[in-house]
Amino acid sequence: MDINRRPAGAPTTRLVWMLGLTVFLGAAIFYLFSITASQRRDTLTQAEKAPREEDDFANPLYPEEPIKLADTLAATIDESTPLARSTIEPEPYRDLLSKLINRTQRFMREVIGYEKADHDALLADPAKHRAKPVWVRGTLVDYSQRLLERPIGEHKIAYFGVIEDFDGKRFWYETLFEPDAYEIGEITVARGLFMKDFAYIKRPGTPMELKNLPDRVDHLPLLVCRRVESSYRIEPVTALDKKLVRTALWGMRTTELQLDLRPLYHLLGYMKNADASTFPTDAPNYEDMAERLLVNSRLDKYRGEFVKIWGRLGPIYKHEDPENPAGITHHYRAYVFTPGRVLLPVFLAEKPKGFKPYEDYVDVTGIFFKPWRYITEEGKTIRAPVVVAKSLTLRKIDPGPWEHIMIVLVVGVFVAIIAVGLLIYRDRRDLKRHNEEFIRRRRERRLRAEAE
Repeated sequence: MDINRRPAGAPTTRLVWMLGLTVFLGAAIFYLFSITASQRRDTLTQAEKAPREEDDFANPLYPEEPIKLADTLAATIDESTPLARSTIEPEPYRDLLSKLINRTQRFMREVIGYEKADHDALLADPAKHRAKPVWVRGTLVDYSQRLLERPIGEHKIAYFGVIEDFDGKRFWYETLFEPDAYEIGEITVARGLFMKDFAYIKRPGTPMELKNLPDRVDHLPLLVCRRVESSYRIEPVTALDKKLVRTALWGMRTTELQLDLRPLYHLLGYMKNADASTFPTDAPNYEDMAERLLVNSRLDKYRGEFVKIWGRLGPIYKHEDPENPAGITHHYRAYVFTPGRVLLPVFLAEKPKGFKPYEDYVDVTGIFFKPWRYITEEGKTIRAPVVVAKSLTLRKIDPGPWEHIMIVLVVGVFVAIIAVGLLIYRDRRDLKRHNEEFIRRRRERRLRAEAE
């Protein structure tokens, strides 16, 4: 190297190449991150297409003291004689019904809570159990209705009747809402507050007359109820009935808009009582399993059968259930984003605990029920397969090829930055030494020239 010449651009070529490589790697990482963000937006957009239900992670209910009947009102209730017991005292009656009307059914069920009515215990000490929330299920013996002397809110009619439970014990019910059960002998459930020991005395030609009862029936626990509904004889589901599951209708828009309740609750009841360790391990688990369940030619092959599907967990909702033969009071609905971008509704018999929606990946082992068309808030109809499962299982996801590439690129960028930094440091160090040597040689030549 000629030390008499200052090398102004020696490291320029290497720096340009290294900077170009750094810019390229940074642009590649930015592109991959933009793809990930776009997928995330798509996921949230699909989540908005799920049916809007009650969010289980919200806190819609607040605690409240149990319902009580004021002592002054309780003192007006007379149960000393059959004639006194046959009278329904208006003020306690109105007070208890008003308290029921001002509370939702869900509030009464989940916050206040109902207990199964014990006929003998209620009559043994009526004062102790006054205003106690209880329920009774049995056959409808008789029913009727009458006008109230004074309306309770907007209600002017009282509906009443007698239910005989499966042990042969009879209960008298009163409600302000028209019951769903209107056939003698129909299985009926009544939920309400115990008021008094009631005696029925037949008075022909009056609104209180019930034709299917004897002239006198004493010691009937009187329940003032919010609702009296049709019910079933509750029997736990211990065996899977595939023929019943296959009765669910599909193939037409109208039939797929409905969830056939009897086979659905059969599946939920089976999952509730089943042992997950007994589920088959060789269930079909194709990568496009959710898409296969929407192909009409393959539906009958999988309906009522176990399948395995995985994906990213979406929103979770709690769904309150009406009376059903399996005794299911509520279930959970989780929406899973499958690899094929199908928003899969999974109906769960148990509450999924410890999961992070939109973050965790889950495995679903359940029974395929039917295709379901649900309508979003925007009025769009989405068709998706319904899978009924016991619960969810957290899935550990191995990094995919894009994630491997991204990791390599990130590491490469850091290595490139360090390499560029080292090259710049080395070139500047060499340039500084060269400049110092250049100045020293020039000073020596000047001194020799002056000496000559």
